[in-house]
Amino acid sequence: MIPMEEDFYINLIYKQLSDEISSEELAALAAWEKIPSNQAIAANVRKAWQASDLLQAKVDVDLDEAFSELEGFMDEEESKEEAQQEETPIVPLRPSNRRRWLSIAAGLALVAVAAFLLRGRFMPENLEWTAVSTLDQSTKVQLVDGTLVTLNQNSQIQFPEVFGRKERKVLLKGEGFFEVQSNPKKPFRVELDQERVSVLGTSFNIKIKDGLTTIYVVEGRVQVDQIEQSKTLILEAGESAESSATGLEKKSSSLELENSIAWKTRKLVFQGSSIQEAIRDINALYQVDLQIESAILKECSLTLTLDQEPLERFFEAMRIINKVQVEQVNEKTYLLKGGSCN
Repeated sequence: MIPMEEDFYINLIYKQLSDEISSEELAALAAWEKIPSNQAIAANVRKAWQASDLLQAKVDVDLDEAFSELEGFMDEEESKEEAQQEETPIVPLRPSNRRRWLSIAAGLALVAVAAFLLRGRFMPENLEWTAVSTLDQSTKVQLVDGTLVTLNQNSQIQFPEVFGRKERKVLLKGEGFFEVQSNPKKPFRVELDQERVSVLGTSFNIKIKDGLTTIYVVEGRVQVDQIEQSKTLILEAGESAESSATGLEKKSSSLELENSIAWKTRKLVFQGSSIQEAIRDINALYQVDLQIESAILKECSLTLTLDQEPLERFFEAMRIINKVQVEQVNEKTYLLKGGSCN
């Protein structure tokens, strides 16, 4: 397995060859390449890159058809030789064209095998993947391309140590908020159980729970593919989509969607929302259990914004606006007693 430090500089070489390297990264790479042993590694990486580019056009063609054409040409050349031999009893002492073409084909095969072995050694597609999981806390993960992923509780992301040349692919389970670094040459893709989300540079949230996948775009533009039903949607900023066994459907923006990512933004906005709905979102954000004692209070509406504020700010608003008494039952449980609609 390639050492982690070596991995880092090999990735910088890929970025340099793709014209994606920053001045700071270029300086770091130059310093690393001053060491003789590293110079040999860098040279092999660049040779592998060039070989893979040369092979790309050949790999994309129909090899069976190409070799059939080559064999036909060889048979034609052999037929010409036999005709010449019938006309002239003197046979030149040189290898036949068939043998010459077989030698060329064998040489090309050796080049292809060598390039494949180099690709297997140095191309990032073969590097091991890393998994990051969360339990009762959210966490942030920065990927090698600068993309920032915030994982919600009980979630997991898997990603390679170095992204491939054609795409940046990660796997997600649970819920994650993505702030993707733009790179038009290398799309960013999130693979889910039944869906694929593709972007260039944007921020969006993905939540997978109880067979329902919800994608909410905050900035930019994403493409959602439901693989099993072969359906595709394009989402703009402020739009969302829900994917389930029944299909893939686009949804419009709403405060409910914005509040659904409060676990990441720490912001809740209520505009004439029912207090019962507000309690649901507050319980999720602050990890508490607020219970309403009065049936009347459940029917009241609430207009309030909580932006990076403690739970006490909500309690204060309820005391002033709705004349509610707050009783703490235990560390996480609170009882909202009495109150009326304002």
